[in-house]
Amino acid sequence: MKQILTYITICLVFFFACSNNSEANINNRLRQDTSFEKSDETANATEKALQLDTFSKAPAGLIDGCEAGFATDSLNYAAGLMIYMSNLGENRLIKINNHFILLKELGGKKKEKADTDKIYTETLTGEGYTITIKTGWLKNDGDELSIYVGTIEITDGKKKRIYRVFGGIGC
Repeated sequence: MKQILTYITICLVFFFACSNNSEANINNRLRQDTSFEKSDETANATEKALQLDTFSKAPAGLIDGCEAGFATDSLNYAAGLMIYMSNLGENRLIKINNHFILLKELGGKKKEKADTDKIYTETLTGEGYTITIKTGWLKNDGDELSIYVGTIEITDGKKKRIYRVFGGIGC
């Protein structure tokens, strides 16, 4: 009887230890890997030059009403830690190297509509950076919010960095 209890205890310990590879751990790994594959030397140099910073609030009066907001993953999005915000009008904001940059449209905004807005792409510029957002519709979250996933590409003329993004667009 004692051997059976010991065996069951060991099995339970292994079961719970193995189940720790949960969605939270996977999301943590995704959050740590915000850029696509590139050599370590190139990644380190590019990271220093094109580091996106998160922010939870835009400077007063810039982003009100309807908006688009993107984070590096669903956990940061739920926590309100954005890397890009827009009021779906004139104001688009990103924070690079701990500096807020107000972006302007470059080449116009494109939305391809079906039953819902399935694709959201935008090319923007500001302070020497070009930002390209390419996202696709994932799901609706309530009546007025659509969830999108995709990428934000940042270039400064010499270097390029791509971030995976998760975010919402709505009122």
